[in-house]
Amino acid sequence: MRLLVLEDQADLRATVAGRLRAHGHAVDEVADLAPAESFVRSHAYDAFVLDRGLPDGDTLTVLRQ
Repeated sequence: MRLLVLEDQADLRATVAGRLRAHGHAVDEVADLAPAESFVRSHAYDAFVLDRGLPDGDTLTVLRQ
């Protein structure tokens, strides 16, 4: 599976992404909405792990795309 992890806290993002990779998943990591929107336009993801409390906006925007 190809997954996108969107989390602004670096340590939490690294932990989640690392665990997912350990289970054999391809994981892209981003910290805020602008790169997340770019990744979503450029790649086909099977699932998202989204932090709803980002300082730069609502992650449901990315999910709707």
